[in-house]
Amino acid sequence: MRFAGARSRLQISGARTVRRDGRLSLSVTVRNRGRVVAPMVRLALRDHRSGKRVLPARYCDNYLWLLPGEGRDITVSCPLGSHDRGDLEVTAQGYRTSTVSICGRR
Repeated sequence: MRFAGARSRLQISGARTVRRDGRLSLSVTVRNRGRVVAPMVRLALRDHRSGKRVLPARYCDNYLWLLPGEGRDITVSCPLGSHDRGDLEVTAQGYRTSTVSICGRR
């Protein structure tokens, strides 16, 4: 079987939001819907309006290698502050994949 030029297809879903201990946490599921491995899938927490990264942010895992059909539950958190839950989004992008994103729910 040849996969030259094959691309992974990422999907991101969930976006449950919790405020606790002075932090805002978003939980998402990242899944590889493609037929080939999705290497180096990098997650980023961003301001939805400006597209800029929110820093500092903590990730329970990052830079993932996802097999075809594999998914991972990831939690990203940042200090409570000027960011409202509706203003944040989590993006996922890997090698030879398109960027996908999901906004936090109010």
